[in-house]
Amino acid sequence: MQTWHCIILIALTISAFTYLTFIDDIEEETELTLNQLNEVVSETQKLALSKEIDSVAPIVSSKSNLSQKILLLESNGIGKNTLNLHSNAVEGDPFLKILINELDQIQNIKKEIFDPFISELHSIDERTILGSLISCVPTSGKIEIICRGHSQRTADLLAELILRTYQRSLAFEKEEEPILPQLDLLLNEIYSLQEEANELKVSIHSKLSEDPKDSIVVMATKSEILQVDQEISTLSKYLKEIESIYRNKMHPLKFVEIRPIAEFGQVRDLANVLGQLKSLQKDSNLNEFTQEEVKKKILQTSLQLETEVINAIDQLKAEVENLINRKKELQQTAVDAIEESRLSLSKDPAVEKLEGIRNKLALLKSDFDQKKLEWISAKKSITIIAKTN
Repeated sequence: MQTWHCIILIALTISAFTYLTFIDDIEEETELTLNQLNEVVSETQKLALSKEIDSVAPIVSSKSNLSQKILLLESNGIGKNTLNLHSNAVEGDPFLKILINELDQIQNIKKEIFDPFISELHSIDERTILGSLISCVPTSGKIEIICRGHSQRTADLLAELILRTYQRSLAFEKEEEPILPQLDLLLNEIYSLQEEANELKVSIHSKLSEDPKDSIVVMATKSEILQVDQEISTLSKYLKEIESIYRNKMHPLKFVEIRPIAEFGQVRDLANVLGQLKSLQKDSNLNEFTQEEVKKKILQTSLQLETEVINAIDQLKAEVENLINRKKELQQTAVDAIEESRLSLSKDPAVEKLEGIRNKLALLKSDFDQKKLEWISAKKSITIIAKTN
């Protein structure tokens, strides 16, 4: 090997060593940078979370910094749970919704109450804010309803709103829209199970075969279902004709040839008048003034006819929808009327599921009725007044 060959090998070895050292340094530096970056990101996330907490803090964790107005609620109800029920009602979602609906009618006051707690960066639900500004504290034979606000004025406004709204809401409370959260939850569960049960009834009815042992009620119901099916089929054909005219862009007067449309309101009369006016328009002996009047009358009659046709189609659709709903009701009635022995013999899992839902519904309704009686008693003879300082 020549001397210059050795020199080149030594130079290459030194270069390779230097490059590998450089790579190690780069990797070490990159790892360090990434660790630092992760720390920075972590700190940034913590800071963002801290800011989010700070944005809600005036409501959630710093209530002592807010102004207050206290209302006193007293009740002559004999139930030992009376005050607890009213505490739940005042703080519950149903009453908060009522308050927000009231505030929607007085936007300037709503803005004054909510704006100090709304951040541009973080969206907070109005009910969350309102729920945080209202709390109930039981005292000896009373409830203190604490109304908070960013200022004394907003605290007073919120207290006045509750004072004005709570008793009125109790007086006009509907059974299907209870103010007490416990009743509201039970009712929603009952509605959900009833809907599920009705769907199962329709499913079971379609699977059950004819049985001569069926009661007269069931047979009469099935007969009505067949009749409703026929009506649905007939009206559906008319709807298909309407769709065909529309899809094929046929002349609008084609709609008038469909029997239910022709027999609706003034459709037939208006169509006849329109035909006469168009014939009159072709008369070359008409003077210019009469021709203009005929044109105006044609336009007016066309618009009236168009409106009547649209109304006729809407009514036809509504009739089909009503018939479909009627069929579902009849199917549900038929299943309810089928003898228990027949249901027990059925091996369809839907029957067992329906029975389970019925048992659960019975328990829920019993619980609902009991709690409703407690609530009715609790609502009697309550007074709310502002606490004097």
